[in-house]
Amino acid sequence: AAASGAEQHPLLSAESPSEPLELNAKLLALRQCIEWQREAARQFKSARADWKLPVVRGRLVSNVLDLFGSANPRTPALHWRNTVVTFVGEPGVDEGGLTADLHSSFWREVLKPEHGLFEQLAEGGAYLPRADADKERLSLVGRFLLKSVLDDHPTGPG
Repeated sequence: AAASGAEQHPLLSAESPSEPLELNAKLLALRQCIEWQREAARQFKSARADWKLPVVRGRLVSNVLDLFGSANPRTPALHWRNTVVTFVGEPGVDEGGLTADLHSSFWREVLKPEHGLFEQLAEGGAYLPRADADKERLSLVGRFLLKSVLDDHPTGPG
């Protein structure tokens, strides 16, 4: 029922215009569809459990990609879980702030050249995957992007 509601939402059709006010309405419609899906996923016990992510800040990108790579992608409710982040060796209890820190730090870090995944078109320009980037790691970045979107965390270098 939730999936059919998302498919039938008039603002999410390809024919719908994308003027500024319409774009805002589309974003709100997307959030509504995400919430429908989240509620549908709650029927699975695995979606109600916390997903504990111990992260080493000095290895943040590789650590996050390893954590997402070790998670079973066939677990349908995995991305709907609430994340509980701990930064190894740092004090803190995650009540949302550490998770937000993880997401913003990841998106700043993953775009850096030393990770070999993205390149910037020009100074201040868009980032694109590098032609020689590891496809499996890019796929894991995509899974983390999904988690960021589902949990309404900002993405990008800023």
